[in-house]
Amino acid sequence: MYNQENNFFFTILRGSIKLNNVLNKYPLAIIKAVALDIGSSSGGFVQVISRYDLRKLYTVDLVSDTPGVSITHKGILDNLTSTNILSVHSSYFHPKPQVITVDISFISILRVLKKISEIASRKSIIYVLVKTQFETNALFIHKFYRYTYRLAILNAVYFMKIKLHFTVIGIFVSNIPNLKKSIEYWVVLEK
Repeated sequence: MYNQENNFFFTILRGSIKLNNVLNKYPLAIIKAVALDIGSSSGGFVQVISRYDLRKLYTVDLVSDTPGVSITHKGILDNLTSTNILSVHSSYFHPKPQVITVDISFISILRVLKKISEIASRKSIIYVLVKTQFETNALFIHKFYRYTYRLAILNAVYFMKIKLHFTVIGIFVSNIPNLKKSIEYWVVLEK
């Protein structure tokens, strides 16, 4: 039976499973890290990342209500709700994040990566969930569905590596499908 509370916990569970899967392939090895979760609304990533021995945890999301974020803050949380990451000055993040997780919707990750490169500390690890439907032109998708998604992810990775000087550590398809059945990819970067 569907209700809003069940949907909320299902969303947290999906986010947690997604991040756990990428951390199993590319584990965190930073002790007392400063972390940043961009797109933290349901708190699924926060549930996972807060299990680590963090010194500070920043969360940023456009929505005003992020109930999943407050569940496990441990007194180290700086939660920016109703906030576009593009509008936050990089000096706000002090100390700078060493671990960044990104799960955003309705915007291309390419628009956010420049800001991430300003915010992240040197040698930081960035876990980016790329949702291909936001990296492509909607009119193009219907005609060249699979080809366009693959092209979108290649374009995004090229931009990350060449234009912003990130090192691409890994890339793979997320094994947890989103609700619209579109393809999502994990890209793991180092600054």
